[in-house]
Amino acid sequence: MNLNNALKKAARFVLAAGQAPVHITVGAVSPSGMLAGRHIVITGGGSGIGLAMARKFVSQGASVLIAGRNKEKLEKAVSSLGGNAQYLVFDVSKVENDCDFVVRAESILGGFDGLVCNAGLSLHEGDFRHVTPDKFDAQFNTNFRGAYFLAQTFLEHLEEHKRQGDLLFISSETADHAVDIPYGLTKSAVNCLVGGFPENCMQKGFGSMPLLLVLLQRR
Repeated sequence: MNLNNALKKAARFVLAAGQAPVHITVGAVSPSGMLAGRHIVITGGGSGIGLAMARKFVSQGASVLIAGRNKEKLEKAVSSLGGNAQYLVFDVSKVENDCDFVVRAESILGGFDGLVCNAGLSLHEGDFRHVTPDKFDAQFNTNFRGAYFLAQTFLEHLEEHKRQGDLLFISSETADHAVDIPYGLTKSAVNCLVGGFPENCMQKGFGSMPLLLVLLQRR
């Protein structure tokens, strides 16, 4: 699936659920500096969708910190992004390290006001019969549990510093299908989480904080 089609699918899902079809034209946007002054953290930023987002954010003027488990991959990615990108080795499945990660990211960037929960793992078991407890836990711990508790820590951080910010979850269109393997189940859980966020955030004083769900197919 190319980027244009993925963006169209994402927009239709978010904007047109239960409504008349929405016709969308996707075009290239030249760098405009629209993210100048923003400081954004992207998990799983060493390759794929995460790296593509980092590259676009930097081109729009943001300072970006990419995080992941592989130091060599992160170093290579940062060298391709230019001066406004840094990295931090971090495994989102280790939720006990979330507070330390947020503090270190804050120190590196001089504060941050955007978090992209992008880190994802798919073990492609094929069907239910090939799923093991270890494979199940590995995917849920990264794709859902990791994103869940890092988002929680991020929101608490914003609240502590009386700061507004943006929280972005990367999901998959697989979440909209009946599935029997962990990857799709984790993404269904992410969609459900985002669906429950707005009302709860408003109750906690985050009514003006944009909360975004992007559906992109991982293969």
